[in-house]
Amino acid sequence: MPGFRPWQATGKTKHSVAVKSPCAASHQHDSKREAKRCDQLHMLAKGGAISDIVIQPFFAFGGVKMGNGQRAGVTLDFGYTEEGRAVVEDVKGRSKLSDSRDWPLRKAMFAYFHPHIELREVRKV
Repeated sequence: MPGFRPWQATGKTKHSVAVKSPCAASHQHDSKREAKRCDQLHMLAKGGAISDIVIQPFFAFGGVKMGNGQRAGVTLDFGYTEEGRAVVEDVKGRSKLSDSRDWPLRKAMFAYFHPHIELREVRKV
């Protein structure tokens, strides 16, 4: 079949992640890198450096709705409190070339709608 891609047989896109990676706290993550970062954050929480860890927090972009009626926003990998400040993290690949095309726009929109929250990109885990 010309143009056939192996992932088409499964009904998933080529970017879908079929196997989730568990961390030590039994959360399921999209990558081993995310799972490793989750373990690190839980160790920091046990040491008292951070608190209130949230997995996959969603942040809406104001009251903006998309054409399908869903709220526009971004889901990041982790959220927590560090020294009284709200911090969110998104675990990325080592190269900026691996970032999705929409990441710079989502990052800018997040900064505009949530200026009181620090956004960190984690590349080395």
